[in-house]
Amino acid sequence: MRTGTTDETEFNRALGAAMRQRRSYWRDMPDALACQRNGLVDGTSRQIDILVRSQDALPVAVETEWGSPALDDARGRLGARVDNRPIRSAIAVGLPEEARDWNDQRIEEALSKPDGVRFRMVMIHSGIRGDEPETARLLGGRVVETWPESGHITGTVDDLIRLCEYAAAPPGLVSKMAGDVARQIAAIATDLKGELNPRIVDSVIRELGQDDPGQGLRLA
Repeated sequence: MRTGTTDETEFNRALGAAMRQRRSYWRDMPDALACQRNGLVDGTSRQIDILVRSQDALPVAVETEWGSPALDDARGRLGARVDNRPIRSAIAVGLPEEARDWNDQRIEEALSKPDGVRFRMVMIHSGIRGDEPETARLLGGRVVETWPESGHITGTVDDLIRLCEYAAAPPGLVSKMAGDVARQIAAIATDLKGELNPRIVDSVIRELGQDDPGQGLRLA
């Protein structure tokens, strides 16, 4: 067993294994969570510390460094594409300095406990399309948002996992999609009002406790 100073790569592999054990999907799908692998970013050989991806969500990059959260590395992942889908969210993680002197067994034991290791974390997300990896270099302060807006949060492995799942659907993207859906529903309701028999419209809004036909049909 090796003892002495631990580098980020070794810790990241142990962290990825601990995360995988906590989610059955990541255990069952070998490529759903990847650690320290090259060639995951389309068209480049760049390496991401930890990459989380699924068939029905956007990929999320996790970048780590000892001490403070790896903000620059995480920000640099935005706009890159994985499996031809853009990375719109990344999580910057600060690893605990004291863990640098832990051996393999202590790292694994600590990561297996609910509160065994605490990280500093910041989520970074952007609404950019990410049509090519170079887009990341063009990011400005107005299109990139962080959570929290200043400082960082402190949490466990389980908190990091929940943050990854939340980051897979960036708030800005969800808001835009919700707005698009609302506009389509309003258009459908308008069409229905013109096509349906007025008695049916009255029946629908009465059943839904509405007074306005348009609102009633949108709700329906």
